[in-house]
Amino acid sequence: MKWKNQYIIGIEPIDEQHKTLFKIVGEFQDVLNEGKGEQTYDLLLGTLETYTRCHFSIEEECMLQRSCPVAEKNKNAHADLIETLSVFQNRYCASGYNHEDASRLVVTLEQWLANHICRVDMHLKKCVNN
Repeated sequence: MKWKNQYIIGIEPIDEQHKTLFKIVGEFQDVLNEGKGEQTYDLLLGTLETYTRCHFSIEEECMLQRSCPVAEKNKNAHADLIETLSVFQNRYCASGYNHEDASRLVVTLEQWLANHICRVDMHLKKCVNN
């Protein structure tokens, strides 16, 4: 999954954080393709949890400051992704590494990121331009 200019919100720190999320997912996809997912899956899960929580906090505050009309929807979507990441983490803790599950995580994240940025975060772009 590659970053596209269509994902630009217009708030540099948020755009940079989005780019980093795309990079994290893309690099892990490369690791999976090389057959080395087992060596880094635990690190990926921990990194995603920490990074998404930090990013979500910043983005949610930004939406509140700009009175973005989808601020609550955004917060709920973030909570849903955190819960999804927790499900993957719990499966990993209970059963160990599973390549298919790791691949599902990548697909889930790719779809979520593109969908969320284009359908929810873009409302923030409108608030920046007003």
